[in-house]
Amino acid sequence: MNTVTTTLGAEAAHGHLDISEVLRLYRCMRTSRRIDEFERELVARGEAFFQVGAAGHEATAALAPLLQPEDYLHCHYRDKALMLARGVPVREFFDSLLCNANSHS
Repeated sequence: MNTVTTTLGAEAAHGHLDISEVLRLYRCMRTSRRIDEFERELVARGEAFFQVGAAGHEATAALAPLLQPEDYLHCHYRDKALMLARGVPVREFFDSLLCNANSHS
């Protein structure tokens, strides 16, 4: 067992984070990275015009369990994993990238 698994297991055993929450946060981090990869592919194919990735900032997802539902966040493009962890649907990232009618901007 590696150090990360051991540490996460110890945290879960002490009630800090249960394994389902750890896995949920990991999925948000991995989804953020995959969204970046797919956005770059769309730009390379000429289907989107501009993309700024959040790669390297996925750990922001770990802030989500520390926040209250009413906490206000002023997120920017590097906070993709945190936004996913707070419940922003994946579709919203692509609505913005593709400048469609459902885009928030």
